[in-house]
Amino acid sequence: MLSFTYPVLLWGLVGLSLPILAHMVHRHTTRRLNFPSLRFIRISQIPRKGRNWPTDILLLVMRLLLAACAILCLAGPRWLPKEASPQSSGQETIVILDNSASMGGWDIPDEVSALLPELLSSINGKLGAATFTEQYPLGDTARDFLRNYNASLANLAKGSPENTISSALGLFSPESVSREMVVVSDFQSSDWQLATARLDSLGVSLRLIPVGKIRGGNLSVQGVRITPADDDQIRIWTQIKNHTAEVRTCNVKLQAGGDEWKQDLSIYPDSVVQAHFLLPRDDYIKGRVSIDEDAFSADNTYHFWLMAPPARKIEFVMTPRDDEIGEEESFFLRTAIVSSTENEWQKYLVTHHSFKDGDTNPDRDAVFIPGLGKHVSSGQISAILQYAKAGGKVIVTPGESPAETISILREQGFLEADYRGFKDSSASGLKPYRIEGLAEGTPLAKLFSGEAGKDLYLSKISKFVGLRPRGDARPIIELDDSWPLILESPLGKGRVFLCTTRFHGSWCDLPLRNSFLPLVRELLTGFGEQPESQWPSISVGETLSSPDGKKFEGTEPGLFQWENELIAVNVPREESVSGVLPVDAVRESLGSAGRLSSNKQNGPTKPEDELGEPLGHWLALLAAGLFLAESLWVRPRSRKKETVTDSTLEST
Repeated sequence: MLSFTYPVLLWGLVGLSLPILAHMVHRHTTRRLNFPSLRFIRISQIPRKGRNWPTDILLLVMRLLLAACAILCLAGPRWLPKEASPQSSGQETIVILDNSASMGGWDIPDEVSALLPELLSSINGKLGAATFTEQYPLGDTARDFLRNYNASLANLAKGSPENTISSALGLFSPESVSREMVVVSDFQSSDWQLATARLDSLGVSLRLIPVGKIRGGNLSVQGVRITPADDDQIRIWTQIKNHTAEVRTCNVKLQAGGDEWKQDLSIYPDSVVQAHFLLPRDDYIKGRVSIDEDAFSADNTYHFWLMAPPARKIEFVMTPRDDEIGEEESFFLRTAIVSSTENEWQKYLVTHHSFKDGDTNPDRDAVFIPGLGKHVSSGQISAILQYAKAGGKVIVTPGESPAETISILREQGFLEADYRGFKDSSASGLKPYRIEGLAEGTPLAKLFSGEAGKDLYLSKISKFVGLRPRGDARPIIELDDSWPLILESPLGKGRVFLCTTRFHGSWCDLPLRNSFLPLVRELLTGFGEQPESQWPSISVGETLSSPDGKKFEGTEPGLFQWENELIAVNVPREESVSGVLPVDAVRESLGSAGRLSSNKQNGPTKPEDELGEPLGHWLALLAAGLFLAESLWVRPRSRKKETVTDSTLEST
C-alpha cells in the first residue's frame, strides 16, 4: 500500500486544474501575410466562436504529470508491503506486573485485582504483558493473562525490575507507531533503587501505577545462627526485626522434631531483637522459627537444619618415606586437627592423598605441605597454586633444605621474602628463641591471653629459617629480633601461610605444648578470618551449582537434600523492607539514565512515516524527465521564410 509522510500536501493536486484552464483560454493567432493589394480579397463574415476546449492535449498531459509528480514528491510517498503495514492505530502497550514477594502483603493483591479491569479497558491497540518471571507477547494471550491474573499468587523471590524492563522492550513490534509501558508495582526500595533504563531514547512512554502505599504492621524473622554450647547442647539465636514506627510485641516459636519452644519479645521501632533457645545436640534434624501473622506473612517463617555443619576437608601432601622428620611432623599436625575437633560442633576430615598433576579441585578447606622440597612435582605445585588463587588456603613448613623451600615458593609466585640463612641456636650453644608478644586487639591476642598466653610464650624455638618479608607478605607471629615464625601472603582469592620452623621436637617444642592445638585450629580458620562452616542457605530464586555442572534452584521455602548437601531455602529478607520509592524518582531513573537493551528491536521507535520503501527519488527523476520533455516540446521551431510576390497573385 502507498503511504505519505506529509499527506496534507496532497491538497496541492487541486492545482492540476490550472494547466487545464490555461489551455482552454489559449487562442491560436493567425499568421499575418503581407499582400501588395487587397482588391482581390473578398469580404467574409467572422464565424461564430463556440465553446473553448483544451488544445494540444499531449502537452497538457505532460504538464499535468509534471505538476502531479512534484506535489507527490513533496508529500513523501512510501510503499508499505502488506506484512509491514501498521495494524489498526499502530499503538502497542506492555503491562509489567511486579510479582515479587512483597506484592503478596499489605493487602496489595486485592488492590491489584481491583485496578486491572479498569486498566485493561483504558488500553487501545495491541497489548503485551510481563512479570518478573514470565512474558506474554502482543495479542489475545497477554490480554487473557491480565484478565485472569491472580494477584494473591505472588512469586516469593526477589524482584528484578531492570532485567524485566530490558527483556519486555523486545515484545514491541518493529512497525509500532506508539509505544507505552505500564508498570504496576509497590516500588519497594530494595528492588527498585538500582533499576535504570533509557525509555525516552527508545521512544517508549512510561506510566507508573503504585500500589501498597501503606506499609505498616510488619515484623520479620531475619535469620538464625547456631553455635555449640556446653553439656552437649546447641544454642540457637534468631533475629526478629520490627519494620514499623511503634513498639511491637510478638511470640517467637521454635519447632523441631514435633517439639515447640516459645518466647515473647518486645521490639522497639526499626530495631532487631534476638531470641535465644537451647536444644540438645544431635537430637533434632530440622528446625523452623515462626512469629505471629502480620501485614506481610511471607517473612514470618525461617527454615534451617539442626544437624552439625559439614566437615571441613583438610588435605596433606605426602612426604617421602625416608623423611622421618616429615612423617612425624605430619602425624603431630593430623593428630592435633582430629583431636581438637573430636567433641566440637565443627568437624575436620583429614585426607592423606597428594595433589595430582593438573588437579585444581577447590573442594578442600586447607592443604598442608609439611617439609616442602623437590619431592613435590612441578605439576603438583602448579595445581596447589591454582587452588590457592581460587580461594584455598595452603600451609607450608620448610623441608630438609630450607633454602630450596624458599626458592620454590618464590619461583612459583607463592610469596616474596629474602632468605637470611638458617638459624640453629642448639648448634651454637645459644639460648632458644622465644615468641614475641602478640599485637593487642588481634584474634590471636584474645585467644592466647592469661594462662594460655604464658604457655605459648614459654615455647622454645631452636631451629628456624631467617626471612625478611617483602611485598604483601606479613608476619602473623614473630620471634626475638623480629624474625617471623609464621608468614602470611595473599594469593588471588586465597592465602598461603609459611611456618619458618618445623613442628618437630628437633626444631621446637610447640607440638608438646597445650597451645599447639589452638594454634593449629587458627591456621585452619585463617586466624579468625574464615567464616564458620554451615550448610548452604539460599533465597527463593537463587541457584547452587555442583562441581559436575548440576544446578539446584530454590523455587519455594523449605529444607532440601541435594548432591550430599542439606540446603535451606527461605524468602529473601530484602522483601521485608517497608520503604518504597517515590513515583517521580522511579520515573526519572527509568527515563533518563541506564543501559540500553541489546535487542536490536529495542532501538528508537520507528514511526509510520518512516516505514516501507521511499518513492520520492523515483518521482523526482520522473518529474525531471517530464520537465525536459516539456521544454523540448515548446522550444521555438525554425521556419522557412515565405514571401508572396505580385506574379503569384496575378497567376492566382
